[in-house]
Amino acid sequence: MGRTRLAGVAHGRMMRWLVAALLTTGFVVAAFVVGGAPRAGATTIVVIDEAQYRQALASLSSDSSGPHTIVIASSFTIDDGTDPVYNGTASLSIVGNGSVLDAAGTSRILDFASSASLTVSGLVLAEGRTSDDGGAIDASNAASLVVSASAFLGNQAGGDGGALAGPIDGQTVVDRSVFQNNSAFSGGAVSAYELDVRNSTFASNDAVDGGAIVLVGGDLRLENTTIAANVATNRGGGMFLVAEDDPVHLSLTYVTMASNQAPNGASIITQPSDVAAFLAMVSATVVADPHGDVNCRLEQVQFLDGDDNFTSDDSCGFPGSHSVTGGDPQLRDLGESGSRLPTMDPAPTSPLVDAVALDRCPDGITTDERDFPRPSGPGCDIGAVELQATGFGSRRLSLGELEPRFTG
Repeated sequence: MGRTRLAGVAHGRMMRWLVAALLTTGFVVAAFVVGGAPRAGATTIVVIDEAQYRQALASLSSDSSGPHTIVIASSFTIDDGTDPVYNGTASLSIVGNGSVLDAAGTSRILDFASSASLTVSGLVLAEGRTSDDGGAIDASNAASLVVSASAFLGNQAGGDGGALAGPIDGQTVVDRSVFQNNSAFSGGAVSAYELDVRNSTFASNDAVDGGAIVLVGGDLRLENTTIAANVATNRGGGMFLVAEDDPVHLSLTYVTMASNQAPNGASIITQPSDVAAFLAMVSATVVADPHGDVNCRLEQVQFLDGDDNFTSDDSCGFPGSHSVTGGDPQLRDLGESGSRLPTMDPAPTSPLVDAVALDRCPDGITTDERDFPRPSGPGCDIGAVELQATGFGSRRLSLGELEPRFTG
């Protein structure tokens, strides 16, 4: 499926930028074993090439003691043409320290054929491909999946989850990560049963259904998250949300959804079942600039709580006496804004800026997607980005310094 946004040049620029940023990551391990079976009782193997990576997966798959860790100490290409497989019974963590694993379109980067838990941090996963689910990682059988401080670029799946296929009966957690230019039949970036996303961006992904995200059956939580310029050729340019046996709880707080495209629900579409619908709380969220259809196609969604939302049309019906329908949110183009994540920032004259009175700012959230302070003025801003009153980075470390957001 062709990509019409940001294309190859932006993909390469994003890759170089994210690699440079992630290289500031630090990690300490207790045991270093390069390219060999672990010592008895050891749980960590450090690898520097594809052969060692595959050997580590095989060795740890046969060791039930766990939990296991693979540290990727150098970037390398995976081009054997077969999926690297982990099928052990112990949980597995893969720590990238900013390294790039590039499958060059020849295979997945990991087939997690295990019912244990998987954690991935500080890794760039590029050009994974499969005719099935999970272009970069298939963790559909896992108990849980946690991804942090990572980037998924240009991965493709013929089934669900262009970058990630999460557990079909467990939780997928995404934190401080980027999904860009991934493609699938359903869920261009991620397919999941239950999904919790914080401080992350989904941009320029595409699918037939759910340009960025497809959720089937479980709950969804989005916080400080940008979903922009994704495309679905059928339903849900940003998200396609499906209810099955139980009510699906949706929570959106400080979310920016803009410039998504689909003929049915440019940003969000819901599909209830005969026995289950959706219960939603939406606060300080902006949905705007739809292409191909209205922003939202929400069927059987009951809003339980929320306020201070901004939608550019009247299709979403978000709650709150301070919510605004209609108008231009004045979002800037997707790009860097003094952080390591691509975001769509409000212009200084945007109606999103300081729109949430201090006593209504959502509880417990003191930074925006980029880890900049929130609030930074007489009120909180609507959306994933808090415009800084004193300029970008004035209260943050510079990009060349180690920040806690990319500790992996």
